[in-house]
Amino acid sequence: KSVSPIPKAVDVNAITLGDNRVLVSYAATSASTGTWLYDPILDRWADGPSVPGACGSLVPVAASATEFGALCLIEAPGSGPAAYLWLVSTVVGWSPTEPMIRANLYRRVPVPLADGRVLVAGGTFGGAPATDAELYDPKTKKWTALASAPSASTPSSQDRHFGTELFDKRVLFFGGAPAKDGDARPLTAFYDPSANTWTTSSAGVLPAGTYVHSLSTTSYGLPIAFTFAKGDFAAVGIDTVTGNWKQLAFASQRTLMSASNAGRNNVLLFT
Repeated sequence: KSVSPIPKAVDVNAITLGDNRVLVSYAATSASTGTWLYDPILDRWADGPSVPGACGSLVPVAASATEFGALCLIEAPGSGPAAYLWLVSTVVGWSPTEPMIRANLYRRVPVPLADGRVLVAGGTFGGAPATDAELYDPKTKKWTALASAPSASTPSSQDRHFGTELFDKRVLFFGGAPAKDGDARPLTAFYDPSANTWTTSSAGVLPAGTYVHSLSTTSYGLPIAFTFAKGDFAAVGIDTVTGNWKQLAFASQRTLMSASNAGRNNVLLFT
């Protein structure tokens, strides 16, 4: 099926839904946005529900085995971010959630959890890092405040931080980007939802001038970060106990766009 063309020079997000279809959001301007749905069984694309703005972040959610969909965080200039929920089982399309607890933060890092909820941490306020963290539950349609994130190098998508849920249900935040002076802004932090506590590790600090480009977890639970420094891409495995990292064998002459868990302990790279 033909679908609406995606404009050039766009921001694109893609996630896998609970029925294994792929939802893609795109935006050229705040007035030129939309979504696509890809069905891997039928090998067919279709237009998705109209999105009310440019999704800065798009993450999957699930209220039950039959109620699943996506959460879109839209950052409107001057008014802070707003969250919109779309459940596949409904016909109303995207609808706004209740206001986020801290609705004036930008560049927050959302992490989808295996139980269908979404953890949102960090961000920036007036150019300074924020330590707020909150949790969205699609079952109750409510946001809940969590313990504050680490104050040093708080997670921010602007500073190339990424998060992923581990097998033991902790959430790993890893990343950072060089500041204007070339120093790294590293972060290796773990959030434990059972205790509502954060721990940090200095062992995972990457060399100065290193960008973290993407973060994925293999089927065996090994977090792998792909980094960029001085024109070269590299891969590092992260110790989930100590937060330390180890260089992995990796070679690519192509520009790395993103990485994703491909099952059977494989990681799929888009170049």
